[in-house]
Amino acid sequence: MASSSRFSWASALTEPLNLLLLASGGASAALTGSVLPLVVAAGAELAWLVLAPATYKRRALPAPRKEAPHIQEQALLRRLNEAERRRFLALDLARKEIRRWVAEKSDWSADLIEPELDKLDQLLDDFLKLAAALARQSRVLAESSSEELKKDLSLAQDAAEQADDASLQSLLDKARLLEDRLEQRELAESNHQALTAQLDAVEQGVLWFKEQMVQVSSLNPLGERLDTLLQGVEAVQGSIAETEALELSPGRRAARQRLSIKGS
Repeated sequence: MASSSRFSWASALTEPLNLLLLASGGASAALTGSVLPLVVAAGAELAWLVLAPATYKRRALPAPRKEAPHIQEQALLRRLNEAERRRFLALDLARKEIRRWVAEKSDWSADLIEPELDKLDQLLDDFLKLAAALARQSRVLAESSSEELKKDLSLAQDAAEQADDASLQSLLDKARLLEDRLEQRELAESNHQALTAQLDAVEQGVLWFKEQMVQVSSLNPLGERLDTLLQGVEAVQGSIAETEALELSPGRRAARQRLSIKGS
């Protein structure tokens, strides 16, 4: 991050708001025939010039990065495939460029963008978590196809209809497990689509933020876009958590264990 050298006296004296203050004071002095408005404006400008360097110096101090989140980030990165890893690293580079721009800027536009940087950090953290969840769903989808599961389920149900009492329960357990696996795969397909769409939205949002920040004139469009993305991420994460909780329920684990023992 830049230090107090970020503050430029030349840019301060040409700051639009500062010029507007001086112009207003001059216009008031001309209209009223009194130099008092101009003196007040000049005094306010002088006070700003005295206090501004300290303000920029404080803002330029980097927030220390905690080690634990960094370790967690590296652990999640290792779970991703190469494509998703590259996407995250590209977004991380964009984040660094945004922070560098804010650190080097010395006008009001940086003041508008700086409060949104925490949201940007949260989006990058969420992108990594969503990408890791996408990798988990991809592994579920790779285990078997819907067609294979439906075929196996049909065979198990047909066998159960013709089974004797000794083998009926085992075949029924197998059929129920296949039904669970088919349901799990359908949920994984739905989650995979939702995760892919949300990752694309976050990626596009971060890149849009980077493009728009150089011409920002109001905080609202940038802040609202980030808020919408964060809400979308939260909704997808909630859906994924419910699916994974269902998959890890004790009943399903016990059924799989029973079938595994019977099949061995």
